[in-house]
Amino acid sequence: MSYNLLVEGSVDYEALALAAARHQSLELFPIPARTAEERDALGVALPFRNVDQGIAEMESFVREALVKGLTIADLYQGTRISSENDLQGLVERLKAE
Repeated sequence: MSYNLLVEGSVDYEALALAAARHQSLELFPIPARTAEERDALGVALPFRNVDQGIAEMESFVREALVKGLTIADLYQGTRISSENDLQGLVERLKAE
């Protein structure tokens, strides 16, 4: 099992490779747009086995995505993460796991 997010927008896959190196507890899955109307996306998973060491990495990664203006969906809760307050709610949910 894992805690999953979907990040959408203009995803820089080269920067993604660098982010993956910095956030080793996270599993990142590129989802390129298939048409000009679609947006690139990125699947982000934090396996429950990594949750203790991965909370700070998830927080850092989501904060970077927010700064870049990417859209973030919390697939576990079915909600959007669009602010620092939403991010702190995510961190609290992860700590409760």
